[in-house]
Amino acid sequence: MAGQRNKNVSLKEFGSETVSIKFSNGFYNVLFNNFNAVFSIEKDVEMVVNWQDDFKNRIYLGTYFPKTVAETFSFFTYFFASHKPQEFFKENKLTILDLGSNSFPATVGFLFALKNNNFITKFKEIKIYSVDLNEGAFNLGKNVLTKLFPGINFNFVFKRNNLSELVNREVENRKIFDIVLCSKVVNELIRKDVNFAFLKTIRFAEKILKNDGIFYLSDITSPINGNVFLPFIMNQEIADYLREDNKLDIVFPIPCSYWGKNCKAKNCFTQVVVEFNNPKSPRQKQIAKFSPKLFLKKEKGKQIKSLYNDIDNEFVIAYINESGLRKYCSLISK
Repeated sequence: MAGQRNKNVSLKEFGSETVSIKFSNGFYNVLFNNFNAVFSIEKDVEMVVNWQDDFKNRIYLGTYFPKTVAETFSFFTYFFASHKPQEFFKENKLTILDLGSNSFPATVGFLFALKNNNFITKFKEIKIYSVDLNEGAFNLGKNVLTKLFPGINFNFVFKRNNLSELVNREVENRKIFDIVLCSKVVNELIRKDVNFAFLKTIRFAEKILKNDGIFYLSDITSPINGNVFLPFIMNQEIADYLREDNKLDIVFPIPCSYWGKNCKAKNCFTQVVVEFNNPKSPRQKQIAKFSPKLFLKKEKGKQIKSLYNDIDNEFVIAYINESGLRKYCSLISK
């Protein structure tokens, strides 16, 4: 097992408070013993693999890599508590697209959640496509995945692409991926002055996702380009997308799913906080903050959303900051 939740709750509770997970010793044994990872308390730890400095890469693997793994692992652990993997993955071959994959921490977290549901061995092959410019990070990720999941038949494909160019292209409708993961990479496009980066990324994903497929979009929650919190930008562009003639529907956060295209929130901030263990940390505990979203094709989304009709009105994940006032997003009334 990769890890476990500290309590038996479903996606309805996920995000309403700090959630806690625990990785097994086997996870860290692979990182620290097989790959000589190093934990650092420094705040300027590299967020990506840099092959010009091996020591920095080892710090990345022991410090930042587990954070992204914790994010996707916790999210899909809670999601699969409410909706089993077999609802989405019906074939014996799983096809994953990891956008801005780096060394695959998002994929690792997702696969750990499948493993905890005793579902990963169902697949005769797991084919993972990487879209990234860093082939060194891709090769490291391949090796880590192979060590973490022995006996799994992986097929890796590296696509050297600039994501900012990719989302601006006209892409044919090709339903080829079971899941598209996009974790903490769109913020990099915004830093490069790509306009409507979230909107373009969602439009790109909708064209390549299978009918029962999953699109997971997540990013940082800190300010960007001055003092604008990134979730403000993300949530506004998602709201714009939902008002279009589109093919995807948002199913998480649940208030976002409930309000949908009728949402009129401004400056909407969403954040999930995950606490996880790291044996090399002096405090043993680490914190990851992220803003996750989950999209499905509309027909599949309707099935999932129909299960939310009896949701507790007190469920909270977002707040709207209007004129400096904090207002919590709930399902009390339209």
